[in-house]
Amino acid sequence: MSAAPPRRALRALDAVTMLVFAALMLALTLRLRPWFAAHPELLVAVAIVSCAAADLVSGLFHWIGDTWGTPTTPIAGKLFICPFREHHVDQLAITRHGFLEVNGATCLISVPVALLAHTLPLDRAATGPGLMSAFLGTFLGWIFATNQFHKWAHIDQPPWLARHLQRWHVILPAEHHRLHHTGRHDSYYCITTGWLNAPLQRLRFFTGLERLVTNLTGVQPQHEDRHAREIVVRDGALLCAALPR
Repeated sequence: MSAAPPRRALRALDAVTMLVFAALMLALTLRLRPWFAAHPELLVAVAIVSCAAADLVSGLFHWIGDTWGTPTTPIAGKLFICPFREHHVDQLAITRHGFLEVNGATCLISVPVALLAHTLPLDRAATGPGLMSAFLGTFLGWIFATNQFHKWAHIDQPPWLARHLQRWHVILPAEHHRLHHTGRHDSYYCITTGWLNAPLQRLRFFTGLERLVTNLTGVQPQHEDRHAREIVVRDGALLCAALPR
């Protein structure tokens, strides 16, 4: 019985932050409309570049959640690390989560960026601040959709449009995302579209980041020891299930 109020409180927080985020994005869209009308040639470029940026950011957050900290880490443990660790043990857990639970935390961390986009001056004759505001607006749109794309990659029968977008690799395809759920879960972290996974893997991007963090802090990534990794993932999932939601 004691677990119910925290769960309701979290869903209420998700609902409020989603409404705030939606209002900010609607206002930003209306604000950017004249700018895009003055620079229509930039629309496609901004959409593609912001999508790639969102893919990279999704990979960085995913890497952090999988590799560092524990489910008991203050604030981030419950809101951020727990879902990632639980997901490795029960890949279908995300498919049982409702829209608010899947996307609420994304809105929470996106609101400050949306506010920043509103502070940038817009001048139809200039491309600097306006271009940055347009980039942030479209970037946030992709970020908001990321967890939904991730959820669809785990559903046997996603919506019709999602299936076609997956087939064309416009959004994260299920077969592509399966590469992350093999072995130590230490690669193919990007979950918006997955476009950057193969290039980052060839560059050993996340391996290099882990080496840098270890050299600076002495902390070892949790997948360095396979046995320890399995224990952390298992216990993390159990703890996630036990913590109030």
